[in-house]
Amino acid sequence: MSSRLTIILLSLILLPGCGNDRRIDDRTAMGINGDVRQMTVVREDLANGLPPMLDDWLSEVWFDSAGRLSAVNGFEFSAHGDSITVTPSDSRTGIVIKLRRWQDGTALHYDGTVTDLSFPGGETSQCSASITLDDMGRVAAVQDTGLLGGLLRLADYCTSSTRTFTYESEGPFPSGEHIKASLGDNLTEVTITFAYTATDSLGNWTMRTATDATTGKPAYIERRRLDYQ
Repeated sequence: MSSRLTIILLSLILLPGCGNDRRIDDRTAMGINGDVRQMTVVREDLANGLPPMLDDWLSEVWFDSAGRLSAVNGFEFSAHGDSITVTPSDSRTGIVIKLRRWQDGTALHYDGTVTDLSFPGGETSQCSASITLDDMGRVAAVQDTGLLGGLLRLADYCTSSTRTFTYESEGPFPSGEHIKASLGDNLTEVTITFAYTATDSLGNWTMRTATDATTGKPAYIERRRLDYQ
């Protein structure tokens, strides 16, 4: 049930302004504009000795026609109203996640229970995630106990992390990101600044370079491919 602590959910960040009364779908929460069907993100590490959250990785995310998650890195989503069952495509892993998805103002919440059936009687743990948008509809913060990190291959399940984003004026993309994450007793904290080098015809970013704000050294290049409906 573990994988590496890297960064995504919202390494995918970007949304041109949307009103507070807009229904938040999963594409909005991931900073995507338009009817995206599939998103693939690849990160290339540019330096050695960085925190593990800056390692290389690949993430693949699929959405249905309503903008809801349908699959993430081999986990399939089956939604019934606000209730979601998440199961791995490879059933041999024995992991089942039951989620409740709900919106509170400009925040999108996921509350869930992870059950690992590979343990006698099934080992369970509680997980949650909250994604908050600012008054322009941009992702402002993500608080996660490991649910999103686990699904997106970023961290162990139920490992806590807080990510906050800064923007320059009305810019649609975050200019920086501050991550504070814990793995057991180990606390990792890093601040990253972004330079965007490519966008597609709908204004979604497709390539950016991240720099460690403390050292001033390039940290990684991130490439994002978006396939539309």
